[in-house]
Parts: sequence; C-alpha cells; structure tokens
Amino acid sequence: MEDGGFMSGDFIYNRIYSELRQRIERGELLPGSRLETEMELRQLYGVSRETVRRALAMLESDGYIVRKVSSGTFVRAQKTQYAASSYHESFTEQMRRQGKRPSSDIRSIEMLTELPPQIAAALQLHDEERVYCLKRVRQADGIPMAYEIAYIRQSLCPNLHTLLLDDTSLYCLYEDHYHLHMDTIEMKMEAITADSHLQKLLNLKGSMAVLKMTSVMHLSDSTPLYYVICYHAGDKYEYTTTMPRYL
Repeated sequence: MEDGGFMSGDFIYNRIYSELRQRIERGELLPGSRLETEMELRQLYGVSRETVRRALAMLESDGYIVRKVSSGTFVRAQKTQYAASSYHESFTEQMRRQGKRPSSDIRSIEMLTELPPQIAAALQLHDEERVYCLKRVRQADGIPMAYEIAYIRQSLCPNLHTLLLDDTSLYCLYEDHYHLHMDTIEMKMEAITADSHLQKLLNLKGSMAVLKMTSVMHLSDSTPLYYVICYHAGDKYEYTTTMPRYL
C-alpha cells in the first residue's frame, strides 16, 4: 500500500525533498536537467501523488527546481549576479565572466525617425535624425535572460544592421568597429510585473516580477550613443553591491 511500510508515521515528503535536494547540491542533477516524472517518483518511493507533489512544491519554493506545464520539472539554473561595480559591463561581458555562453535571439531591427519624446530628448536627436531600434532576447547557455530594446543613433553606427549576428556584442562593435569611446552611463532600475508578452519571450511562469533597467550611454564628448530598455527575468538575477558607510 502506498505511503505505508517502514516509512509509516514519517514525513515521507521530507525524505523525498531531502534526497532530491542532495542530488542537486552534489551536482548529480545539473542546472537545466530534467527530474524524474511524478509517476516515476511515485514508483521509486512507493508513495502517493500528493506526497510527491508536496516534496516538489518544497523544492520549488526553496528555489531548487522549476516546474513547466507540459514540459516537466527541471533543476533551476543558478542566478546570475548583477553586481554593481566601479565600471559598466555589457551583457556579453557579464555572462562570460560567469562562465556562461552569451547569445541573442534577434526579434527585429528597424530604422525610425519618430520616437517617444522621452527617448528623443535623452538622445538629443536632431530633426529627422534616424535611429536603429533593435529588439532581441539575450540568452546565457541558450536560456532567455533578458529582453532588450535598444535605440542606437544611426549617424554614429552606420550600416549597423549588416553587422548583427546572434553572437554579436554591440559593445565590441561600438569600440572595435566604430572606434567610439564610451564614457558614462545613466541607469534607472525598477521592479515591474511581466505582461503576457514578456512571459512568452522569457519563458516566465505566471505574473512574475522582472527588473526593468533603463540606460543612456554617453561618449567621452558627452554625446548620447544609445537608449536601452532591458527587462531582466526576475527568477534568474540577483542584484548585489558593497558600499561603505561613509565616503
């Protein structure tokens, strides 16, 4: 009989939880790998569906796994540290520093002459000046991490659309191809709830929070280069910083 025998009277789901957690922590189950199905766990432990689900719910609550409808249960990837530092890193630089392979799923690129007033003012655009609007999903080891909308001045980066591949780093193009000298960046961060569009792009579960980051990069002569709105998946990032009490 299920949930019987030598485990009677014990919190069986705690044992299942502990054993699966240990397999994850020891590296027997790697980030992104798929766990046994509920049926397989039921047969393995000789327990009921409810017992298995309680154990999985604990693992999910503690951040060890993620359950995807119609796909299964997977070991959650380790969160990326978005750490404040004395200099600004690109997404590509951040991912490579943490041993991950950066790439992009380019959704669209178009040339615009009309922009929302806030963006046009931030970029200090002249009349009829054209701007690239690049939309792409930023990935690490093939996992969607962020959705980025970049507005880039065409006059500073002519023919940019011909240079974009799925592994292109814009910062490399700015510095190595266009020989631009980036200087200061203004950044604003806020937490928002992901809408259905972001949920689909970033494979988010339900109305999960995302970190919306808006930034404007200036060149060494104070000319604005780009305006970027980036939505970071809330379940894949941690923001950390170290600050002194006094300057």
